[in-house]
Amino acid sequence: DYQNKTHFTGANGLPDGLVLAITEDAQGAIWVGTERGLARFTQGRFSPVPAFDAFVFTLKYYQEQLYIGTATGLFVYGRGGLTQRNDIDQGIVQLEAHDQKLLGLTFGGKLVNISKEKITPITNFNNLALDTCRITHMTSLGSSGIALSVAGKGIYVCTNADCYLLDERNGIRTLNIKALAASAKRLWVGTDDGLYSISFAAGDTQM
Repeated sequence: DYQNKTHFTGANGLPDGLVLAITEDAQGAIWVGTERGLARFTQGRFSPVPAFDAFVFTLKYYQEQLYIGTATGLFVYGRGGLTQRNDIDQGIVQLEAHDQKLLGLTFGGKLVNISKEKITPITNFNNLALDTCRITHMTSLGSSGIALSVAGKGIYVCTNADCYLLDERNGIRTLNIKALAASAKRLWVGTDDGLYSISFAAGDTQM
């Protein structure tokens, strides 16, 4: 009945009250990213990661490691502890697993491919030139592809074969995209003009 609620604060071990990212690892532990660091929730209490006070924007548990996108770059927490990736000098605002890859979105609106060995810019996605685009949001559509919102243009839905644009001509009356999410063969688009629901298969758009 949703009556059992708990409010966690710094008294419970949170590094800060502004929580921006939450994820779960393979062991079922909850990780929380805040304005002033990272904490792990186990046995009813948060344990902050020592000597780490970065502004955490996004978290993703991927291939037995926790990837941490911050205002100052990308950090990885694994068996060897916490390390910072030195092959990127930009903040990471979003992390997304797609097609057996980990993708990152930088402060500058660029898409990067993140592997354990290196981070490489993605300048072309299924013939869509990304080097001149500023991407604001992304979400994986599973086997159907990926959706990328591009500032001033709309949303590109990229399948395995091609990319097509959703904009005013397709019934989305604004280019001010605030959020993207996908579930059950539908793309959900949050905007300053309401919420749009788009079917992957049929291509129909509803508000």
